[in-house]
Amino acid sequence: MNETVQQTGLLQGKNPGISGAARGIGRAAAGAFAREGADIAGIDICTMVDPRFGVTLSIPAEPL
Repeated sequence: MNETVQQTGLLQGKNPGISGAARGIGRAAAGAFAREGADIAGIDICTMVDPRFGVTLSIPAEPL
């Protein structure tokens, strides 16, 4: 699904803290909130917790 959504600025002046902001749903939420005007405080571990999980670390170049 690739929809164009009109940004409303609904979150202008808001400052949400988002945990897990480096990947997945947390990263998607941070991007969506920022597009709506929020100033984001993103929090994540950003280190390998357990290699058995098979999850690669995020990098800054990954798109939102």
